[in-house]
Amino acid sequence: MQMNDEPTAIVRQAYDCFAKHDINGIVQLVDEECDWRAPGPAGEMAWAGTYRGPNEVREFFDRLDKNLEFLEFSPTRFLADGATVVVMGHERDRVKSTGKVYEVDWAHCFEIENGKITRFRDYQDTAAIQAALH
Repeated sequence: MQMNDEPTAIVRQAYDCFAKHDINGIVQLVDEECDWRAPGPAGEMAWAGTYRGPNEVREFFDRLDKNLEFLEFSPTRFLADGATVVVMGHERDRVKSTGKVYEVDWAHCFEIENGKITRFRDYQDTAAIQAALH
């Protein structure tokens, strides 16, 4: 693996872990000082907010699991610029409390340092998700 490929390889590994429901594998890729942010109103979207470090990132995934059933989750494009990796994708989820299904396209932005995820940002249509929560 070339040095320039390392950030993308780490991000791909995180998505591979997610596909296998291996949250421990994702958490092992997260830096102690990681700044992980998920958009949306925290009062409605239980997983929305800011998480710091591996333990809080695990909490993020626990909240996702309690609230959503992932019917389709497809990272489709990986764009890298040094330590920054942007992933574009699509998902279709069922809200467990309402049974409603929504679909959104998204972009995830990662920063990688010393082989660990130090920053994560999620960009997607939170209005579509909120509608499915009611």
